[in-house]
Amino acid sequence: GRRLHFPGELIDMTEQMSDLTRLVLRHAMNELGIPEVLWSEVTGGAVDGRGTHWFAANHYRSEQPKLGCAPHKDTGFVTVLYNEEPGLEASVDGTWVPIDPAPGYFIVNFGGTFELLTAELSRPVRAILHQVRQCNPTPGSQDGFSFAAFANPPAPGDLYQVYRDGSAAAVPSRYTW
Repeated sequence: GRRLHFPGELIDMTEQMSDLTRLVLRHAMNELGIPEVLWSEVTGGAVDGRGTHWFAANHYRSEQPKLGCAPHKDTGFVTVLYNEEPGLEASVDGTWVPIDPAPGYFIVNFGGTFELLTAELSRPVRAILHQVRQCNPTPGSQDGFSFAAFANPPAPGDLYQVYRDGSAAAVPSRYTW
């Protein structure tokens, strides 16, 4: 149904960025030594294009006297971000540090689900607290935009943790619905 409402170029971009989230997730799990036989199970199929994949377009209005995006950590496995304007900041040892874009490159964030998945490994991944600062208007400049693709586990699925011995187990939820 998306093709009925959005231009083909936009749909192509979202699909390519979603493909990139899966590629990053696969490479990161390989680098961390997570056995490939576990990948589909522990990601709820996110490495295979299942799970929950979504796309966001953000518009940062410089005339608004507030942050472009409040401090947060992404919740899923991987976020691939495309932006051209400065404004993104990461909290490093309690200090906001600018993460300025480099032309032709994406910014990759790992989320809380990937942090949980890798917490018991020798090199656990950490989701980073980040925000978009208020961007002051510059005469003649345009508002800022960013595009983000997310690879997350399926909403009704289990979350997992992988252990150093190569095993994995579902993590009991602390929440009841």
